Amino acid sequence: MNRYGYWENPNAKWDWFQMGGRWTGFYKLKEAVAQIGGVLGTPGLMTPEAEAGHADQLMAGDVDFEGMRTDAAVKAFQQYEDVAQAFGGEIPKIERLWKEVVADESLGGIDARRDFYHAQPALVRLKELQASDGLPKSMDRYFFDLEDFQCDEETYVERAKNSACVPFAFVKESQWYERGRMGWWACVSNEKDRDEWNHQFNKMMDELPANTLLTLVDCHI
Repeated sequence: MNRYGYWENPNAKWDWFQMGGRWTGFYKLKEAVAQIGGVLGTPGLMTPEAEAGHADQLMAGDVDFEGMRTDAAVKAFQQYEDVAQAFGGEIPKIERLWKEVVADESLGGIDARRDFYHAQPALVRLKELQASDGLPKSMDRYFFDLEDFQCDEETYVERAKNSACVPFAFVKESQWYERGRMGWWACVSNEKDRDEWNHQFNKMMDELPANTLLTLVDCHI
């Protein structure tokens, strides 16, 4: 056609996507089908290979949902214990959470609100731990959010259990559903209540026919 240039989709959202990716091996197979296996995609950058008995694409009836939730609960229990120990035995309370601070215009502009938020004793202590590499090795020092631990251990473990099988978004019958609107650097706006999102998604998954094909896709923005 003797035409050249940069072609793009004006409605594009993701700059790349792949099956598996950073979450390869997301689904745990039931023991009865583990030897047969499901389909694995490819690992993302610096992502280890999936564990045996896991898959990125398989039938809903082959997923060990209860096993995934149990594994998440065990991991969350250990994380909570490790974080409490890092803070000297008790996780400090953040007096004002970010959503409250960012909504308080009396504190000034967004930079002033951010400074106010991070000047709270609990977050000053967190910064000290991050600088001294004092966080548990099981926690990502760059993406660690102390707000996730502003609850008792039982609640933290239960939330981890309920979110074990839940993605940020899913497609069903050609319809896209998402927990919130994601922008660059995984910043989310208009976010739905996470506990309610987890509840609704798990309910939907429990009602799927066993022969429903599931595929885990890593979408990058």
